[in-house]
Amino acid sequence: MKQKIKFGTSIVGGIIITMITGLVSSTPKNLVGAVWYGYPLNWINKLITYPTAWRIQLGGLVIDLIFWFAIVLIALMVVEKIRGR
Repeated sequence: MKQKIKFGTSIVGGIIITMITGLVSSTPKNLVGAVWYGYPLNWINKLITYPTAWRIQLGGLVIDLIFWFAIVLIALMVVEKIRGR
């Protein structure tokens, strides 16, 4: 697989997985008054107030994007190695 295609696929895959994890609640059991979304880091916070307040933490979002990009890239490299044998 060409490097540019592998890199582009990793970027798109990382973005898609990050957005999907934005739907997954990662709230600690003892936390009251907020719901966290995102994995492995929370990057969306929903505060239980009136009116409901949403916050997006850009630091957590960027780290999640980099994390999932790396995971997809490693997975593509492993698949390429296995197919090459």
